[in-house]
Amino acid sequence: MQCEYQCRLCLYHDNELPFGEQAALEGHLATCAACRQELIRLERLSVLFAAAQFNQISPPATNGVRLRQNISRLVALRLAKMLNAVAAILFLCFGANIYLNQPRLTVERNPIGEAFSQRADMDERADAEDPLTQDFTRD
Repeated sequence: MQCEYQCRLCLYHDNELPFGEQAALEGHLATCAACRQELIRLERLSVLFAAAQFNQISPPATNGVRLRQNISRLVALRLAKMLNAVAAILFLCFGANIYLNQPRLTVERNPIGEAFSQRADMDERADAEDPLTQDFTRD
């Protein structure tokens, strides 16, 4: 049978009840055998827990392995980033070197332009040999 005071027994055992309620519960314990038995069980349980020796819990041995794996992954990622940067710099340097050292292309002569210049040369020679255009003041 449940007693209305049983829910307060743990608080009484741990000395967490207010003074007024503690006095009322002590009066009830004098008349209720079920609550006295429950309080005795709580006290025995407290003695067992106090006598028990708990080993310190150590982390599993695999944590060290995981830590080393995580560190090696981080190192590998940083190394990969640095190698990517070095590769990009080398690519730019070699590309610039090839661009700057390539042979310069010369523009082929324009055949039409050559024809005009040859025609102008011929006109000049013809003018020089033409007796009508020569200066007669010589002699």
